[in-house]
Amino acid sequence: MSLVSHLIHTPDIARPTFDESDLDDRGQPAVDYALVATVRGLVLPKTVREIAILSQAGPVLGDHTIHLQPTDLAESDRIDHVIGAGRQSYELTGIRRFDFGSFPHFEVDARRMSADTAVPDWVEGS
Repeated sequence: MSLVSHLIHTPDIARPTFDESDLDDRGQPAVDYALVATVRGLVLPKTVREIAILSQAGPVLGDHTIHLQPTDLAESDRIDHVIGAGRQSYELTGIRRFDFGSFPHFEVDARRMSADTAVPDWVEGS
């Protein structure tokens, strides 16, 4: 069985954009996220404890490893994993590139920052 067949999720990669005309309450440019790509991947919690907690509605924060097909990815990006009508957002903490062998891929260390019911605009109608 190919390792690609294990990439059962389709996470979105979002890149921060800054609007100089829209300032936040501290006078800094407002940050928004723009869709860069949707790729095949596999989102896995790092510990068995987190798996058990996920079965009980899940923690708001948690460390994960996300396996992705090679794509344009920067550590400032965010990964959004849409599940049903909800979304989980991940902040990237490290990217390991495996550009060799029969299965080139990325292993991304990520911290789950939120789990909410808001769906990104780019998902509407898909």
